[in-house]
Amino acid sequence: MTTMSTAAARNAWMSNLIGREMLIVGEFTVQ
Repeated sequence: MTTMSTAAARNAWMSNLIGREMLIVGEFTVQ
C-alpha cells in the first residue's frame, strides 16, 4: 500500500466522519 492510497483512504474516512456529524447537526437544527 502506497502512502498516496493511505492518505486517500484517510481523507475519505475524515470526509465521511464530517458528513455524518453535519447530518446529526442538521437533524438537531431541524428539530
